[in-house]
Amino acid sequence: MKKLTQLKSHLLFAVLFSVTIASCKKDTTQTAKNIQGLWVGTIGNSSSSGVPYSLAIKSDGKITFEGYAGNVYHFGVGTWTLSANTFTANVTTMYGISSNVGVQQRLTATFNPSNGTLTNGTYVNVNPANDNGTFAVTKVY
Repeated sequence: MKKLTQLKSHLLFAVLFSVTIASCKKDTTQTAKNIQGLWVGTIGNSSSSGVPYSLAIKSDGKITFEGYAGNVYHFGVGTWTLSANTFTANVTTMYGISSNVGVQQRLTATFNPSNGTLTNGTYVNVNPANDNGTFAVTKVY
């Protein structure tokens, strides 16, 4: 009889333990996509569109860009921030057409951490304030 009571006790414990374990559900959290990486696309303004353009957004808050203007390769450097979902970068052209070297631009776009996209990209020349336009990029790495 004592063994039967112990067996019932163990059986009850095993059933309760199994139910408890089975009812535990592992929470799945969606990992936010990272803005850092290589983004490739196009840039344009009122007089040109579809010009190749790329951004390398780095984890240390620095950014580089590459593009073409007047069929000349351009390269620039700067810094970036992400506040809420607003991406902002301040860049300076270091190489390219001589009239573009030293030009400072502000880039803005909306970052969606759920799907890892940058949308509504715009740029404005801050110094000299002589140009503005849009850009569209897709993360490739």
